[in-house]
Amino acid sequence: MQDECQQRLLGCRQCNKRLPVSQLAAHMQSECSASLIQCPNSCGVDHMLRKDVDAHLKTCPKQTVTCYYSYVGCNFKGTRDSLPEHHESNVPYHLQLTCQAHQSANETATSLRQQNFMLEEKYGVLEKQVAMLTKALSDIKETSALVPTAASINGYGDEYGGVGLNGINGFKHSAGHGQVQVTAVEQRVIAAERSLALHDVQLSEMNLRQDLTELKTTSGVLVWRIGDFLRRQREAVSGKTVSLYSPPFYTSACG
Repeated sequence: MQDECQQRLLGCRQCNKRLPVSQLAAHMQSECSASLIQCPNSCGVDHMLRKDVDAHLKTCPKQTVTCYYSYVGCNFKGTRDSLPEHHESNVPYHLQLTCQAHQSANETATSLRQQNFMLEEKYGVLEKQVAMLTKALSDIKETSALVPTAASINGYGDEYGGVGLNGINGFKHSAGHGQVQVTAVEQRVIAAERSLALHDVQLSEMNLRQDLTELKTTSGVLVWRIGDFLRRQREAVSGKTVSLYSPPFYTSACG
């Protein structure tokens, strides 16, 4: 009975993995990493371990691959051993695609630089507006501090028995008007700071897009140009932006 049970465990003869008897055949056919199989592309290699298939496919001459110039628009797909002929017979076409991609990248970089310049101008204007509003708010608060409070005005009224009531009411009106001015300027400062923060985010995103466009490389060597260094240095010292990350770069055209 024990020798006939299909759920009894036996070790695979190739990899020694223990499995129920009922699963051994399927394991040997499609799963066992130590089984000998032939190349799935029928390239002529008939005896390789299943665990080595992935490594073999990276160099298999019959593996389907894309053209080296696919990143600029070539849609060719074929076996690896057909690539040399494709490259040799399509040099003008690949050169045209490369020139078009280069021109498009230059146009994009020019557009990004223009947008970046306009954002920097707006950023500078907003900074000046925030500074002016902050100073105006400070001046209004200093002026309001010189106006007697309602409690002290009422005290004056009690002390002088209602004499100069019109003057006291005038003081009250001035105090209330000053407070309204303070509140209005505070709201303008908050709105300007929000707008400044939004433009700061847009400027950072624009700089990142410009870097990604200008610094894309497929040679494995990255030359990283950090623009607007003084501003970035100030932001790092103030703790606003303490890290910078380079754009991605690649060791070949295919990644």
